[in-house]
Amino acid sequence: MEQELRISQRAKQYPASGIRKMFDLAAQYPEAIKLTVGEPNFDTPQYIKDAAKRALDEGQTHYAPNAGTTELREAVAAKYRKQYWEGYTKDHVIITVGAMEGLFLAMMTLLDPGDEILVPDPCFPNYYGQASSIGARAVPVPTYEEYGYRLQAADIEKAVTSRTRAILLNSPCNPTGAVLTKEDILAIAKVAKTHDLWVLTDEPYDAIVYDGIQPYSMAQVPEMQDRVMVLNSFSKSYAMTGWRIGYLVAPEPGYIKKMAQLQEGVASCVSTFSQVAAVEALKEHGVRRPDGGGLHPPPGHSGGRTQRYPRHHLQEVRGQLLRLPQHQGIRQDLPSVCGGAAGERRSGDGARLRLRRHGRGLSAAGIRQLRRKPEGGGAQDRRLCGPGLSRYKVSSLECRPLPRSGQRTVLRQ
Repeated sequence: MEQELRISQRAKQYPASGIRKMFDLAAQYPEAIKLTVGEPNFDTPQYIKDAAKRALDEGQTHYAPNAGTTELREAVAAKYRKQYWEGYTKDHVIITVGAMEGLFLAMMTLLDPGDEILVPDPCFPNYYGQASSIGARAVPVPTYEEYGYRLQAADIEKAVTSRTRAILLNSPCNPTGAVLTKEDILAIAKVAKTHDLWVLTDEPYDAIVYDGIQPYSMAQVPEMQDRVMVLNSFSKSYAMTGWRIGYLVAPEPGYIKKMAQLQEGVASCVSTFSQVAAVEALKEHGVRRPDGGGLHPPPGHSGGRTQRYPRHHLQEVRGQLLRLPQHQGIRQDLPSVCGGAAGERRSGDGARLRLRRHGRGLSAAGIRQLRRKPEGGGAQDRRLCGPGLSRYKVSSLECRPLPRSGQRTVLRQ
């Protein structure tokens, strides 16, 4: 006879993650295309991994301060002084086990049992569980297609009650991809000030944007600086999902001191060598273009992004490429792309390409020309199309210089 588990009511009521259900299910099917957890399509850049290896060899394997190492906190503060507010210092920063723990510490610090925090609907489902775990309630605020699924101030206003204490923003949004405009942010700021609400802005996807869009943060609104907490991580921008390292930036050092006390009872600290690697990630490793524009990686760089500008870099690809059925005439937009042999510097504004099919695009980057051969067969010259092509081994990835006057090319084999 199976014994009944003695589980608390709070644990029983904690909502299961649908994302993880699908993750576990997909793991049973090695051939499946996994659209589950938010995993970047490149590996952690080599210079970041090398920094962690050096730290391990140097014996940086012991406890770190609860709030994080001075070096990393200063690096994060410097990043946000440039981007958001010149008043940030290391004392405004705590290093956390991913942005998720940062959000948990923020809720622990700001919310009491019975309080409400407004979240966009749809949203990252863990928001509900985190609020529930401290006895608070995440209240969904619907988003609509007519506004591009961007959370609207008028809908937030309708959801505010006497128990509302905070608004949780996620822009760019997981899962909709919606990016709040400056106008959206300013309108939401008025609601927050009117009702004396905190704003927690969850920004792990801030570097994964396309089509010239620049996310605008609530932390950039001067009159909101005393009521905004910024959450971010290294998971998406630097493909460090498994490293579990993020941070929170608060308006006053007193909040960080309290969170550091809570951190002791939750995770103690983030691993020291991971923090060394994160410091390296925030450094500008790129080579500045002659025109003074964004940064590009040095020769041999394996991918990722630089500190100032998101870039998905050309990498050699090994492994399997699942077919794209019935894609006739796939094209790529590569403004002023220059290509060269392996190891040569690649410059230009070609960090973005768009694969189009019937006028509908999927933003991506880093692919110029794939040399493929079907599984079990010899090399053949084919377009990347055709319902009969089931699966390909990607044997190499080559780039071919384009004339500066030309903006388009066709992906061929």
